[in-house]
Amino acid sequence: AIITLYYGFLFKALFMSASSKVEIKIDTGMNRNGIMTKDLDEALELIIKKELILHGAFTHFANSYIDDNSIFNQKLVYDFKPFFSDGFRSDKDGNIWTSAGKAIKCFNPKNELIGQLIVPELVSNLEFGGKEGNILYVTATSSLYAMELNQVGAKF
Repeated sequence: AIITLYYGFLFKALFMSASSKVEIKIDTGMNRNGIMTKDLDEALELIIKKELILHGAFTHFANSYIDDNSIFNQKLVYDFKPFFSDGFRSDKDGNIWTSAGKAIKCFNPKNELIGQLIVPELVSNLEFGGKEGNILYVTATSSLYAMELNQVGAKF
């Protein structure tokens, strides 16, 4: 299993055994629970000290990495302003689903917006579930929605 380390949960690394696989979520200035860039050195030092395997790093940007793990070819995939995105989930075809204002947006593996589901209130999170994995559960300002889809979540 790969453990995601992000703001407030970096302490999890203290209790992991050597050779555990981790990925880090980096905050790119959107204040969305990632490790702030000013704290990256501390996070990487902890990963090295605990002899963890850094499997990857992710942000709200599409990136490419070179052998020394430096980022190049960074590009914005989608600008969610004035809202933000949260609750990223993947389906069995590699599409990414995320909350965005009063909608759920879906992006294909080429980072192209391929659809959206409109919700009558601000969306906070989402998860695939149900017996067959084709129910999209969505939490919003004051409600929980269940939407039957013709798509199945990646973990099913």
